[in-house]
Amino acid sequence: MLPWLPHASFPFVRHGTIFIAVVISVASCDGGRPAPAPERTEFEQLLGRLRDDNEKEIINIRAQWMGAEALVLKMGKDLEVYKHEVQDAQTETNARLDRAASELAEARAEIMALRLEPPQVANPPQSTRDRLLRAYEELWCGRKAGLVEPVEALWTRWGFASADAWAAAWAEASVSPGFDEEATARIDRLCP
Repeated sequence: MLPWLPHASFPFVRHGTIFIAVVISVASCDGGRPAPAPERTEFEQLLGRLRDDNEKEIINIRAQWMGAEALVLKMGKDLEVYKHEVQDAQTETNARLDRAASELAEARAEIMALRLEPPQVANPPQSTRDRLLRAYEELWCGRKAGLVEPVEALWTRWGFASADAWAAAWAEASVSPGFDEEATARIDRLCP
């Protein structure tokens, strides 16, 4: 009870404190509508738009940065795979080059052996005329194909002791009728 209020025995007075608080709060409200927000100045509006734009731009830049970082990671993985492929190809190429170098060394050794020991004809013709023609064919066709072989080895292979011996045999054979024509016809037929 409130002793200082008259008629404190009435029920509404007992609860008067609550009643007064409710009346005051209802009276101070404008029908439940919120109070209008104070208007922002033009500067504050520009500042707010600038903040919003900056936040959007930061979000966009962050997204681009994340995308670029993902792309860099993917490229790193791709480069690692490519590195292994290049190393495998390089290893294979080096092995092929080593094989080719050894084959070349063998071929050079074989060529050197042939230069030192010219191959002998298995069954050389018995007649001097046939040996002359075969030596002439080999010399003519070889030079036409660009092969340069020491002439001494050629004469030796066909059974002549030297170039002079071959020249003497050629001079003797060319006296016989039809020898020059036969030599020319064979050259034209074998290496045109």
